[in-house]
Amino acid sequence: VVVRGAAESVVLRGLPEGTALHIETEQGPALSHADLGRLPLGVHRLRARAPDGRDAEATLVVAPERVPQPPDRSHGFLVQLYSLLSARSWGMGDLGDLAELAAWSGRVHSAGFVQVNPLHAAVPGAPTDPSPYR
Repeated sequence: VVVRGAAESVVLRGLPEGTALHIETEQGPALSHADLGRLPLGVHRLRARAPDGRDAEATLVVAPERVPQPPDRSHGFLVQLYSLLSARSWGMGDLGDLAELAAWSGRVHSAGFVQVNPLHAAVPGAPTDPSPYR
């Protein structure tokens, strides 16, 4: 279930009359059916119990109407570290080359960032796994 805007009223259709709703919010407090119009932004757990004893649950996402833009937008460069070439690093990029690129891109192009490929394995894994993207 996805709801846009924290103040928006939530109407759940197709529930049998007398279904009890219980919402466990991401922030901790539990809410009842009466509180559905006051849900905070976040990912919550919605549980329903029908009068005949059937139970159901679903993830309830309360998203903002719009994602706020950061105050200052920026641009930058994406580079694979191994693709940086310099005579100093023997034609295979190292962190010194990355520092030079970052300084140059900010100084010459007013770039706000330099994004690089993962430099280390993202998830610890077996030493024989060759992929940093596991």
